[in-house]
Amino acid sequence: MSGDSDSLRDLRSLVCHLAADWLAEAGQRLWVDSWATKDHDSEAVALVAQMVGQLGQEAADAFDRERWYAATALTRQIVEAHYLMAAFRDDPPQRQRWLNASTNRIEKSFRPSQMRQAGGFRPSEYKQHCTWGGHPGPSARWLLPNHDGNVHPGILVADLATHLTEAADLFASAVNTLPNAPALAGNLPSQGDLPDAYSHWRTEDPFAGRFILPASTANSPVAESEG
Repeated sequence: MSGDSDSLRDLRSLVCHLAADWLAEAGQRLWVDSWATKDHDSEAVALVAQMVGQLGQEAADAFDRERWYAATALTRQIVEAHYLMAAFRDDPPQRQRWLNASTNRIEKSFRPSQMRQAGGFRPSEYKQHCTWGGHPGPSARWLLPNHDGNVHPGILVADLATHLTEAADLFASAVNTLPNAPALAGNLPSQGDLPDAYSHWRTEDPFAGRFILPASTANSPVAESEG
C-alpha cells in the first residue's frame, strides 16, 4: 500500500471512528458511575474522555467528507485533551484541580505549555497542529479546496487515528488508577472491532505513529524521533 492509497484511508477512517465511538461511550459510562459515587477523580477522567470521543467523532466525519481544514482544527483540540488525559494518569491530584478550576486557572495551568511533563508531549508536534489547526493562517491553505500541496491532506487521518488510539490507552490506564478501579473497568463497554482494526492499521500504514510534516509540505512526511 502507498502512504495515501484509498485502502489506507479507509482503514485509518475505520480506526478513528471505532476509537472515537468507544471513548465517547466509555466516558459516558464512567461519568454515570462517578455521579452515583460522587467521586471527583473519576468524574474528571470521564469528562475528558467524553470530550475526546465527541471531538474525534466529528473530526473523523469531517475527514471522511474531505473537510481537511475543519478536521485539522478539531484534531488540535484532541491533542490538547490527549495531553490532559496523560496528566490525569501520571499526576492524579491534577484531576480535581482541573475539575474545580476557573476558566482563567485552566488557561494558565492546563494549557499544553504547562503540561510538558505529560507523557508523550512533543513541542514540535504540537507546534505543527497549531500552525494548521490553530489561529487561521495562510500556511494552512493546502487543506482547503483548490489549494493543492505536495502532500495529500488524507495523510492527516493517520495522525488523528494515532491520537485517538493513544487517548483510548491513556483513558484505560487512568481508570486503573481510580478508586474501585476493577469495578469501574468492568463497567466499560467492549472495544469490539477496535483491537483488530488497530492491529491491522499498525501493520499496514507507514504513518501509524507520530510523524511531522514539513511546514511547507514541500517534502515527504518524516518520522519524528522517539528519543
